[in-house]
Amino acid sequence: GFSNSIQNKTKKSQKPKFFNTIKIMEVVDQVCAKLGLDKLNENKTLQKYTETLPVKPAHIGLALCLIVALLVLLEYGTIWVGFLVGFLYPAYMSFKAIETKDTKEDDEFWLTYWVVFGFINVFQGLIDFIFSFIPLFHIVKIAFYVYLFHPKTKGAHMLYQKVFKGVLNKYEAQIDSHIASVQSKLDEKAGLLGETAKNLEKEAVNSALN
Repeated sequence: GFSNSIQNKTKKSQKPKFFNTIKIMEVVDQVCAKLGLDKLNENKTLQKYTETLPVKPAHIGLALCLIVALLVLLEYGTIWVGFLVGFLYPAYMSFKAIETKDTKEDDEFWLTYWVVFGFINVFQGLIDFIFSFIPLFHIVKIAFYVYLFHPKTKGAHMLYQKVFKGVLNKYEAQIDSHIASVQSKLDEKAGLLGETAKNLEKEAVNSALN
């Protein structure tokens, strides 16, 4: 009877820990779902590498996000994190969109992202100068990149429709005219350089023969 009571107490003390673990994992799953990381669980390659682990692919993605967030908060490698979030990840997703033949929606979205991204980078120096006084501005920039491409916000699409599309439509004819003028001058210069190169080549051959 004494040994049974000890075993019962042990079981009772173990149940809350197991229960808490389940609760924690449920919370983690909810966070992953809100961040859109739960889609990683559908990736067959990631499933293959995590099938022997006690965690899901989404959990690993969340852990990586937390590590990146910590690095950003500590201002360590923020330039590289911004480059990763704002350029490398969208570039890879654009590659996947191009290779996906069954839908054109992702192609259109990532083209829209690059239009907005290009405009922002043209004025990057001015933006940094104006808003550099904001505390942790580098974090705001990285969060803004995420806002642009995140499936639940798609900020790039919204900014394009409400801002950039109207501006581009208004000045499209002027922009095309300037581009054509510059291209014509470049073609003319390229032709002159080609003729000069040919003349120099002829002179070199003649001098070598003489």
